Amino acid sequence: MHDLLTIIICTRDRAAQLEKCVQALLNQTVSRDRFGILIVDNDSTDSTPDWITSHATTHANIDAILEKRVGLSHARNTGFEGSSSEWVAYLDDDAIPHLDWVEKLLHRIETGDFDGIGGYYGPYFDAAPPAWYLNHYNSNHWMLRGDTRCYSISAMDPKFSGGNCAFRRSVLIELGGFSHELGMRDGRVGYGEEIELQDRMLEAGYRLGFDADIRIDHHTPVHKQKLAWFITRSFYNGRDMARADAAQFASSGWHLLHTLLGGGVRVLRSQLRAIRTSCRHLADGTYRWQNVLIECGDPLAGYLGKLYTVFTGLTNRRRNSDNR
Repeated sequence: MHDLLTIIICTRDRAAQLEKCVQALLNQTVSRDRFGILIVDNDSTDSTPDWITSHATTHANIDAILEKRVGLSHARNTGFEGSSSEWVAYLDDDAIPHLDWVEKLLHRIETGDFDGIGGYYGPYFDAAPPAWYLNHYNSNHWMLRGDTRCYSISAMDPKFSGGNCAFRRSVLIELGGFSHELGMRDGRVGYGEEIELQDRMLEAGYRLGFDADIRIDHHTPVHKQKLAWFITRSFYNGRDMARADAAQFASSGWHLLHTLLGGGVRVLRSQLRAIRTSCRHLADGTYRWQNVLIECGDPLAGYLGKLYTVFTGLTNRRRNSDNR
């Protein structure tokens, strides 16, 4: 293992994407002896285990570990627990890091400004996407701040993605890593585990940052270029963002109702902004009807996901109270 940085790639049944990801790491602008690669096989059933074995035996800076409990949070926690470096970075198995990704990440780590750092991601495609598909649909463009390349993240700011980030390993050990109740699981779409971790880090006084020059390209398969995916993703994202807000579930029903009403007002405002934006872009020809549905449907689907979580929590709490 390397002393300063280990790059953890959690993977399950995506051998083709994993090969592209690892190859990009082996071709970085910095020497391979400056970082290690730890692949966490999350109980794959395809050719992934064989591919990992062949590459771990031929590349000195590649190690592998098996995590049979299926779930991204399980795999991520196994990754940092199996590492001994000062920092661990997380890279999605279907991501292609830019050739200077490690160089930019090491620079940010060595400045010592942060205890956790995230970067930018944009899309890459196997074939040309539909004409209406906009590249920012698979990106964290909301994290960009004009000409400001790097900045600190506060509690009220958006948080960085878990597929392109790095943390001091000691912080993960102290805080217990990622929540097993959140994130992707076998056959189940899930989000929010990296957001919940970042919230806990800020509450504990740790420093978070974002650097727009730490860049990856993220695979965008055909099923994520369909309208149904956008609505489904927004619903699940709203559901899990509410789950990540642990304080919400320690509150009274009246407080939850107040939160819902406030959320409803925000959704209404978002809808009005979406309508104005859609009308403007329809007029200048940059939007099609699919873009209008996404623009207007995303905030509503996210709110419905939050409603689902909150009312499910209330129902379960009432059921548990009745059973006492």
